[in-house]
Amino acid sequence: MANIKMRNYKLENIDIEDIELVLQKVEDTFDFRFVNKELIKIKNLGQLSDAIKDKIKLEHKESCTTQQAFYKLKKILISQSGLDEINPKTELSKIFPKKNRLKLIRKVEEKLSFKLNITQPKRVYVNILLILFVISILSFFYDYKIALFGIIVSILGIWSTHKFGKELNLKNVGDLAEKMKRENYLKSRRDPKSVNINEVEQVIIDLFSIELNLRKSELTRKALIQ
Repeated sequence: MANIKMRNYKLENIDIEDIELVLQKVEDTFDFRFVNKELIKIKNLGQLSDAIKDKIKLEHKESCTTQQAFYKLKKILISQSGLDEINPKTELSKIFPKKNRLKLIRKVEEKLSFKLNITQPKRVYVNILLILFVISILSFFYDYKIALFGIIVSILGIWSTHKFGKELNLKNVGDLAEKMKRENYLKSRRDPKSVNINEVEQVIIDLFSIELNLRKSELTRKALIQ
C-alpha cells in the first residue's frame, strides 16, 4: 500500500500508521490493493475517494448494501435464534444471550464467511491488567524476575480478555448491518461481484470517522492529504 498522510483540522495530529491501517480496511472491504506511488499525487480526501473508485473494477448496481446486509443477516439470525421476527431495532442481546454468546456468534460468522468482531471485554478488567503491566515495568528497578512475571501475566490476561470477552459493542441488528457494510462491503451484498459506486465515498468517510475517532464534518472532500 502506498504511503499517505492527511492534514486538515485535527487530521495533522493523526499518526501515519493509524491512517495506513484505515486504508488497509478500505482495501479489504472493497477487495483491492494500492501499489507503490499510486497515491503520490493525491492531495485531498476527495481525490483519494476518486482513486479508490477507480480501483474497484466491478459492475455498478444501484442497490442499497445496508439493506442487503440486513436481509442476509436476518435470514441467518431467524433460523438460529428461533425468533419470529427480527427488525433493525432488535437488540443483539436478545439474539445472542450472554451464556452461550460466543458460540452463537461463531455460528453466524461461519455462515457469513467473515468475522463480525462485536464482542469486547469489560473495561474494568482491561484497566486492571494495564495497571499491572505498568507496575511490572516499574518493578524492573527492584526485581526483574517479579517484573517479568507480571508483564507475562498482564499480556496473557489482556489477550484472553479480548478473545473471550462477552460484552457486545453494538446495540441492535441495524448497527450490525451497518458494520457489515462498512467492513465487509462486497461480502454483504447479494452479488459480491457488484458495487454501488455511489456508496463508496460514504463507506470511506465512515471508516475514517470511526477508526480515527473523527467527526464526519472534518472529513470533507477538501480535507488535505500530503
